[in-house]
Amino acid sequence: MFDLKGNNYSKEKIEKWYREEELYHNQFKGGRGEKYWIIDETFNEKYTFNKFINLSTESKVLSFGCAEGNDLEKIYKKNKFKLYGIEASAELIKAFNKKFPEAEIKKSNIYGNIDYNDNFFDYVMVLGVLHHIPNVSFVLSELYRVLKRGGKIIIREPISSMKPKNKWGKNDKISPNERGIPVNFTKSEMEKVGFRILSVSKAYWAPLMRVIKIYPFLQNYPVLIYYIDKLCCSIPIPIKYYRENIFSKCAPGSAYYIAEKLR
Repeated sequence: MFDLKGNNYSKEKIEKWYREEELYHNQFKGGRGEKYWIIDETFNEKYTFNKFINLSTESKVLSFGCAEGNDLEKIYKKNKFKLYGIEASAELIKAFNKKFPEAEIKKSNIYGNIDYNDNFFDYVMVLGVLHHIPNVSFVLSELYRVLKRGGKIIIREPISSMKPKNKWGKNDKISPNERGIPVNFTKSEMEKVGFRILSVSKAYWAPLMRVIKIYPFLQNYPVLIYYIDKLCCSIPIPIKYYRENIFSKCAPGSAYYIAEKLR
C-alpha cells in the first residue's frame, strides 16, 4: 500500500505542517487573483458541476479550503445557494468575506476537526486542498460526517509528486509541504470512510498546462482547452507518481472525484 507523506502524522508534525502552510498562504493579501482560474472554473463545470450538482437556494454547500472562493464564484452568482467556507489563511478569509459577504466562513481547525453538526451539508467541495494538509484520512472522515445522507462530495487533487525543493524555480507557486496524492490512495481512503465513488476523471494533461503557461493568451479559450484536455487525458497510459522523464510527464496532472454519502 502506498505510504503517503503527511497522512495521520503526530500532533507535533501536524502543528508544524499547518503553521508552515498557513504562513505561506497569508502572503496572498486580497486573494491570489490568477487568470489561470478561468481554466479551473471551466474544468470544474465541465468535469463535475454540470453532471453531478443540482443546486437550489436552499442547498447548503461547504467549500473546504475555500481560499478567496474563485472556484465557486460563477455557480454561486447563478444559484445563490447557502455558502459556507473553511480556510486556514487569515488573509484569504478576508478576501472570501469581501467576495461573499453573505456567506459563513470559519477558520480551519489545526487538527482537521470540522465545527458543524453531522449530516449538515448537501454538497462539499474540496478543490485542490487535500494535498496541502497533513492528515488526509482524518479530514475525509470529517467531511463524510458533516455531509448529509445522499449528499455529494467533489474533490480535485494533483495525482503525482511535486518537484523537490531544490528544483523549484523562483516563479513556482508551491507551498512548503504540498504533494500530489495518487488516485488509488484517494479512492481507497474515501471508500474506507463510507463514500460511494460515482466518478473519477483524470484532467489537467501536463503538456497542455505547460503550453498554456508559455502562451497565456490560450486562457481566453477555456472551453476549447477543456475538450483538448479531455481527449488527451482519455489516452490509456500508465500514470506514474514520480515522473522522472519526459515520457512519464505526458499524462494527466490531476483528478476529479465525485462521491456520495449513502448512510
